[in-house]
Amino acid sequence: MSAPPEVTHGFGVFPHRGLTLVRGRACTVWDDQAYLDAGGASYATMNVGHGHPRVMDAIRQASEGLTHASQAFGQPARSQLVEALLDLAGPWAHRVFLSNSGTEAVECAIKTAMHATGRSELVAFEGGFHGRTLGALAATHAPRYRAPFQARLGETRFAPYGEVQALTERLDEQVAAVLIEPVQGEGGARRPPQGFLAEVVERAHEVGALVVVDEVQTGLGRCGEPLAIHGEGVQPDLVCLAKSLAAGLPLGATVAHERLEGLARGLHGTTFGGNPVACQAALAVLDVLDAEGLADRARTHGEQLVQGLEALGHDLLRDVRGQGLLVAADLGVRATPVLQALQARGVLALPAGQGTLRFLPPLVIQEDEVARLIQETGAALDQVAQRYARGVSA
Repeated sequence: MSAPPEVTHGFGVFPHRGLTLVRGRACTVWDDQAYLDAGGASYATMNVGHGHPRVMDAIRQASEGLTHASQAFGQPARSQLVEALLDLAGPWAHRVFLSNSGTEAVECAIKTAMHATGRSELVAFEGGFHGRTLGALAATHAPRYRAPFQARLGETRFAPYGEVQALTERLDEQVAAVLIEPVQGEGGARRPPQGFLAEVVERAHEVGALVVVDEVQTGLGRCGEPLAIHGEGVQPDLVCLAKSLAAGLPLGATVAHERLEGLARGLHGTTFGGNPVACQAALAVLDVLDAEGLADRARTHGEQLVQGLEALGHDLLRDVRGQGLLVAADLGVRATPVLQALQARGVLALPAGQGTLRFLPPLVIQEDEVARLIQETGAALDQVAQRYARGVSA
């Protein structure tokens, strides 16, 4: 299939996977055939599944009213969403800034931390990913993302993920904030030791730095809790949300602790952030997450997926890990040929680096679909292993 115009006339930043998707329902997307979306089509945005009836109804109803209104004016869906996000985060939360994306949510958090502390340096973690605007990119570890813009970025000190002593050595009175994912997404579903998040908060606050928890990928049930921080019992200074918040519509949120005053008027803003239609979709998403117990289902089906992949006992599998339905599998080969084999078998997944598969299916995935995902992964691994055995480059 030839590449569509958005690829041939685009900026070339996305690899074209050879499909043109036209519709979706629950965990399935279609071009001229059906595919199980294990994250490859949705990038962790569709926690409630593609085309959920309650979300679609909310979008239709909202689109008959205002499709845009500046945040200089009140708007009912926006007001309700701010209250819902404060309830979701916990009693420590006091302020919300609504934007368009996860990167913007992180950008707002960085600016808020710098404004509150009067400092300009950051501490982040090896393997972390926080976005692609220049501010968020400064805290993103992978050199392939950061190096081309290095001269324009502020200083960020990177610490090994999960190592308290290394973190402590990088903290001083110049640091405005520590940025951390509760479970690393792009870094391959890596979890820190139990209690590490609490240590991060304690050590950062000792030197007057703030803690920004990036829940763009881990939040809204993905890791088996409404927010991943709930499983740790910590109270950060700022939490960033996006991706699945509005079921595919652009919406990000930065939630701040009551101790923070926010930003002075004029220091930050957005034209489209907090769009009324996206806010109404987000309210429906939060209702579905609660009504259908999707965080609990993420835990159950995540365990099924991890155990099933481990049970394959495949020679190409080096490690399987995850939390909830954020699951990764390290391979003894490059991930790309395995992803291609999976796609040919009707499954769409993602890489997390060159040698790791990442699975981020909608949380509405059914037991039989998890079983199929495991089976097709085993078959794709067999196919790639056979190619290597024949001496064919994979």
